[in-house]
Amino acid sequence: MKERLMKCLKGLLPPGMDPKLLCGTFLAGLSISALGSLSFWWRYGLAVSRLYETVGGRRVRIPGEMMADFAALMGGADVTNALVCFWALALLMPLFIIYHYLYHRQGARSDYLMRRLPNRWVYHRRCVVLPVAAGLAALAAAMLVLLLYFGMYMLFTPGDALLPGQWMKIWSVI
Repeated sequence: MKERLMKCLKGLLPPGMDPKLLCGTFLAGLSISALGSLSFWWRYGLAVSRLYETVGGRRVRIPGEMMADFAALMGGADVTNALVCFWALALLMPLFIIYHYLYHRQGARSDYLMRRLPNRWVYHRRCVVLPVAAGLAALAAAMLVLLLYFGMYMLFTPGDALLPGQWMKIWSVI
């Protein structure tokens, strides 16, 4: 299975290029992004603890205290956003397009050969497809994390502490 995947990836990369560089960078970036997104849970825990006070050794819900908005807990539009690493990864992946075009120009200049092939799009396909697909996959992972965290926010937050219109507030920030 792994051999077939590597063979498929090599068909979408410049001739002679090892797919491990792009795949390794993408997987490392995805791991860092997933770890960075966990900052949401720290902010969520702080927001939940503000809903309660200790009275006589027991945690009691403060009447009228409302939970912070989901968009604010995600970090809003600032740099501390829980999804900022996913966006950085999505912006980093297209830089591999430049690297792939420059890779063709090394040594024996395979770009000359690639341009003479019957299908003239092979040259561009080998330089563009995987980096763009990896960038889109990073954005899809960010959306998946956003939906997962939003679902857990709605599930675990006390219902009477939720402010209405949470989903619309997310889109106003984005």
